Amino acid sequence: MLDIAEEEEDGANDPKHYQTIVGSLMYIALATRRDIPYAVAALSRFNSRPFARHLTAAQCVLRYLQVMKDY
Repeated sequence: MLDIAEEEEDGANDPKHYQTIVGSLMYIALATRRDIPYAVAALSRFNSRPFARHLTAAQCVLRYLQVMKDY
């Protein structure tokens, strides 16, 4: 479950990298894929302060798209 991280947790190394991934997923969700908008909306709530678990969740959506590309 994604929620606001505690203060002692390490932040993502590069917030711009996370924001780029989420931006790309947003474009994909709006333009072609109607099965991921909820996940992308949940990820976009953490654009200002992403943590490692948020980046892991974004990468999970990318893996899902890779597996489901033919459907």
